[in-house]
This record gives sequence, C-alpha cells and structure tokens, in this order.
Amino acid sequence: MGYPIGSNIFKAGSIAQTYFSRFPIQATILFSPSDKDFADAFRHLFLHLDQLTGDDLVFCAILDPPEDWLAIANSRAWWHQYWEEVGQTGFRLDDKVLIREIARLFGLSWASLPAIVVGTNLWNGVYVTCPTSQWVIEDQFKALIKLAQEWGQPNLDQIEDTLTEITEKQCQTRSLNYYGLKRLETFYEYGEVGGLKNGLKFRSLLGREIGQVRATLYNLRVRNKVNKEISLQEVSNSDDYIDVVLEETLGRLIAPSTIAGQIWERLYREEGRYESHFLEEESRIMVNTALRVGNFLELESRSEVPLGIPVFDARNLSHRIDFTPAAQGVWKSMELEVNHSLVQAARKSRTIPMPEYYVRYFSGFPKEKSKVSIKAMMGNRPHYVDINQQDRNDLKGIRHKFFTLGAAKLMIDSLTNNTGESFDKVIYDCIGSPLPANLLENWEILNQIRNRGSHISSINLDQYYKVMDTFLSSEVIEKLGRIKEVLRR
Repeated sequence: MGYPIGSNIFKAGSIAQTYFSRFPIQATILFSPSDKDFADAFRHLFLHLDQLTGDDLVFCAILDPPEDWLAIANSRAWWHQYWEEVGQTGFRLDDKVLIREIARLFGLSWASLPAIVVGTNLWNGVYVTCPTSQWVIEDQFKALIKLAQEWGQPNLDQIEDTLTEITEKQCQTRSLNYYGLKRLETFYEYGEVGGLKNGLKFRSLLGREIGQVRATLYNLRVRNKVNKEISLQEVSNSDDYIDVVLEETLGRLIAPSTIAGQIWERLYREEGRYESHFLEEESRIMVNTALRVGNFLELESRSEVPLGIPVFDARNLSHRIDFTPAAQGVWKSMELEVNHSLVQAARKSRTIPMPEYYVRYFSGFPKEKSKVSIKAMMGNRPHYVDINQQDRNDLKGIRHKFFTLGAAKLMIDSLTNNTGESFDKVIYDCIGSPLPANLLENWEILNQIRNRGSHISSINLDQYYKVMDTFLSSEVIEKLGRIKEVLRR
C-alpha cells in the first residue's frame, strides 16, 4: 500500500507508526525531484504498486500522490485521519534540501539516489538500503511481496538477499544508534509544529537543537586541542570525523529553518535560490542549504524571528551565534566541485581515461600510477594519496573515493608547476591557460576559515559572508565548470 512520506513514523505511538506496524515490510523510496525519468515512472507506478502490495508491504515516497491515487485514497478512513493530523506540514515534497538531509540521515549520499530503504520496523533503526531505477523498482516490489507472502514476517537478511538478487548489486544492511533515531524523530517532529499557533513548541524544539549544536562544536574544538593559530598543512588532511560532525550540526538546523521559512515568508524571500549551470546539482543544494540556515541564524541573531522569546540574546557575547554550520555547506560544495574538476584533471594526467572514468573507480588501474606524493604532514616521512581508491560507501559501487578540501589542495599543489607531471597541460587544454592564481588563493581562504571553525573558534557573520562570496565568485565556479565540461565530453 502506498503512503506519502512526511509523517512521523519514528515517534512512538504516532498515527503513522501505528498504521505502518500492520505491514510485515516497510519501504521508503528516496530520489531527486529533478530525476525526471524516475519521478515520472514512479508517479505512473504509484497507484499500481499501491494496489499490488496490498497488506504485504507499505511504501512511502517523497512526491505528491498522483491524482488517480488520491481519488481512491479519499475513500479510506485512515487517509482522512492522516491528512487532518499531519497532512499540512511545513515540508514541501519537492524540497531538495530536505530530501538530501533525509537521505543523509539514512546513511545515503546524493549520488546513491534513487534508492530504497526497506525494513520490518523502520523506527527500530535497522534496515536495508538498495539502489533502484525506473526499470527495476516494480520487480523489487514484486519480489518483496512474494517474500512476505512466503514467510509471513521475513527478516532483514532475507530482504537483503532478495533485493541483491533482483538488483544484481550488493545491497547493505545498516543500523542507526539511539541518537540517529532521535534525529529522525526530531526532524519529522518539526513538520508537525508548522504554524504560528505552535510557536512555543517550535521554540522549545529549536532551543534543544541549538544547545546540542553549541555543545557539539565546543567538544569538537576541545577534541582537537588546538589553542593557537594553525597552518593549512597541520590540519588539512585531518580525518573524516570533522566533516561528519560539522555536517551533523548543519543537519540539525535544516528542519527548523525550513519551518521558520514556512511560517515567516520573509525568510524564504531573503533566502532566494542559488542556481548556476556550472555547479553540480548537489553543490547547488548544499549552497541553498547554507543560505537557508545562514539567513535563519542571521535573523535569530537580530531577534527578528517572530516566534516567541528568542533563543539567543544578541547583547550577550557568550550567546553570539556560531555560523560554522551554515559555512560548512559552502565549503562542502567547493569540495564537491574540486573533486569533479581538478581531481579529475589530476586523474587524467595520470592516464585514467576520460570521460569513461569521470568520477568513477577504474578497476585494474596500476596502483603505482594512482599514488600522488604530497607534502609530509609531520616529520620527513613520505606521504601519498590515492586518486583511484574505490569508495566503499557508494551504494552503486562505481565511484572513486573523493578527497577532503584540504587533502585535495595538497595534492593539486604537488602536481602544479611540476615538470615531472602533465597536470598543467591537462588544465591548459581545458581552460586555455594555467590554473588561475586567484582560484588557488580563494581555495586557501576557504581552507583557513574552515580550519578555524573546525579547530579553534566560532565563525561569525562576516566570515560566513566571506566564505559565500569567495566560493561563488565567477573566477572559481566558471573555471571549475569549464574543466568539468571538457573532461565529461
């Protein structure tokens, strides 16, 4: 049976959880609204799958239910109750910022979509993730229905084996800890407090989230034990832990800033939408996430969000807002663009064929040719990075592992102006000139602000503006865009 996503199945005793618990298998389908082929195909299949699955499987999807399905749903008592209770949320179903965050909370990257998340009790936080497409989604559902009819209540291993066989790609069983489940519950809880009449509840939820964000950022900086100015070299190749933590702090503010925008139209009006054909779709989403959260934080800092007593007191220095979560969305966008452009140029310079292996892992490529020497992080021990390492977290199993912003900078520095490498020639062939010095300077600025926010102190409003202006300068995105265009064709 079909069910539109948007209700809080992760909240104990919720109407959605009670309804979902009747079914032996539950599934969520996640995809980009701009993936027109899949969206159109799935919308066309929605009613058919709803009737096909019956009482064996319930599924929900991030799309507006098609008219033919609504015509039937209107005769269902539970649908009227659902729509009365939680149908009018502040979450728009075509909101890419929200969809990307939902996918992230389930452990899925944007590049892994479209994908299905399948479980026997999704709110227990153990589930199977599997890639899907417009060609295989119906077969996947038919196989799951057959599994439920054969076993009554199949287990996750049976679900994983079934989907792997149908999809011909290895699906994965994943699990969320208690905190991950609470994040999903809180995320959807914001959608249930839309409207000025729930301003105090919104404030309560927001205050809790802000407190968690502050504590997380403070603990991150204490963990790094850095109390002085630090150089790019000392921290730029730090582990992925920092990025994961910072993305989580940003994620905590996406739902409240979205609901605030629904309540107060001015926020969305000021947020706008950043679009550039030079940027990857996910990069645009990350920039728009930063704009949404950054504008919300800025208005909060001025006590201008009319939802009751402000969480922050702008007169109290100890309560000044930290814009690190918003800035993180910008430098992660820069990181993605660098991986799609300069890192691919580096791979081409080492003879990885383009466009055949553009952002793709090249099985069988000589390991020695994929090693790039970079400046040692400490002491004199040689240090290398791998430009053709398989990304084990890619659900589709085709991408190479991307570099952090700092590690990519060290690698490009190592290849630029190096007579023993052909990187400069690849760049010249792409843009008709050497890599512009101001592009590298802007990259350095972003790295330095990132390192301060990650290791030393909070990022203020001016620094957030600096991050945004530095990345979105035409010199950066147009040059990177031209490199991508040449290497892709």
